Amino acid sequence: MNQYPAECLGEDPRDRRWSASAYTSRHTSGYDWLDPAAPNRTRTEAPYAFTPHFLWRSKPREKLSNGMYDDRMRQWDEAAWRRACGRVSTPIRQMRQRDASVFLSAYLDRPVTATAIAEGCNVSNGYPYLIFFFDEDAS
Repeated sequence: MNQYPAECLGEDPRDRRWSASAYTSRHTSGYDWLDPAAPNRTRTEAPYAFTPHFLWRSKPREKLSNGMYDDRMRQWDEAAWRRACGRVSTPIRQMRQRDASVFLSAYLDRPVTATAIAEGCNVSNGYPYLIFFFDEDAS
């Protein structure tokens, strides 16, 4: 049995004519979606293609600005990534604001404040990724 509503099948979710209301009305999961208007899928519904959602955030999504993907951060500067990982003992996916701020500040080598962490899934390979959002600290 297919887990998606009939109007979802065969439709491109980026097409705004697609009826998201039939799908989103099913979600009482409590997920805090990155884009609540998009057709969202939970990790249970689509383990290798779930929709980005916040693990936590400290301000409204409309006020979030600077963001970096964890896989790109490692790719851009492996030494900075290792340095940042050495500054915190919490696993990255379980970081709260304080640890994430320490981690990002160590990676960027300047003071920043983490404002959110979101998790998504790369649909081309099924691997999860994180998005770190942060604000520059006034110095």
